[in-house]
Amino acid sequence: MNKDLQDHILKTYFTIRVGMALVGILFPLVLWFGGLLIGVKLQGSISAYYHTPMRNVFVGSLFAIGTFLYSYRGFSNKENIALNFAGILALCVALLPTSAIVDLKCDTFTAPYLHGISATLFFFFIAYVCIRRSSDTLDTITPKSRQNFYKWLYKTIGSSMIILPLLSALLLHLWGETQSIIFFVEFACVWAFGIYWIAKSIEIRKTQDLKQF
Repeated sequence: MNKDLQDHILKTYFTIRVGMALVGILFPLVLWFGGLLIGVKLQGSISAYYHTPMRNVFVGSLFAIGTFLYSYRGFSNKENIALNFAGILALCVALLPTSAIVDLKCDTFTAPYLHGISATLFFFFIAYVCIRRSSDTLDTITPKSRQNFYKWLYKTIGSSMIILPLLSALLLHLWGETQSIIFFVEFACVWAFGIYWIAKSIEIRKTQDLKQF
């Protein structure tokens, strides 16, 4: 393959991956600080921003994430299927918002549970990719000298994407959206998603196989 075309393809691939990670990392920050700039106080959860003037940012970011995950081709069929489901669930989170009642209390975990279930399953599918499917590239193209570090990192990040959504659900059940700590638990979960994509991109970028693509 022509070297210029090869470089163009690789740069485009990694730019898209890093861009996806940045959307995840900036998502809660833009909601929080962007909201403050226009007079929106810190909400009790990320989902509550749907019922504020920051709605477009909330929905647009989730659509960007969902579209990318569905369009992105996983390294294996199992990873691809998991990412497709995660992409669809991200769209469901945007399209099935929590209810706006007194003080914007979140009805995520009352019937029909669709928003909360979609959000939780989204992170579970990404956690599955992080913990189980990351080895698809690790065992295939990543030098053995770096495999143990990445395996530890991915298991840690993946575990956080299981624990944090469950913690958020518990706190919502106990407090509704009266405590901002719920926002920061969800903040950490979204950042775990972004950090995984950055770490995975760095891992793949360093492989010799891609340099010979």
